[in-house]
Amino acid sequence: MKSGILSCFFMALGVIPFNYFVESTLEDKGYSFCNWYTAPSVIAPDVWLKNDELCLQDGSVITSDIYDWFEMHNEKRIEPTLNELEVFIQETRAEYNR
Repeated sequence: MKSGILSCFFMALGVIPFNYFVESTLEDKGYSFCNWYTAPSVIAPDVWLKNDELCLQDGSVITSDIYDWFEMHNEKRIEPTLNELEVFIQETRAEYNR
């Protein structure tokens, strides 16, 4: 029991420095945190973008669709443009409003 409590304690202490290290490394490589695409859930992934112009508040309503859209571009190794993202958000929101 004691070893379980101690291991949980040390794991909790290690998470904060590790998160700081990861975040600072991403920032050093030119990535920006996008809070509009990050879901409020604890298990939801944080979204870091190379081009901070792609972090649009309008996309916060359709985050799962945007994840898939970014993943598709990532798999094709194509860097998306702001105009493409804006059109995708407008089209997807229009489909949801039907």
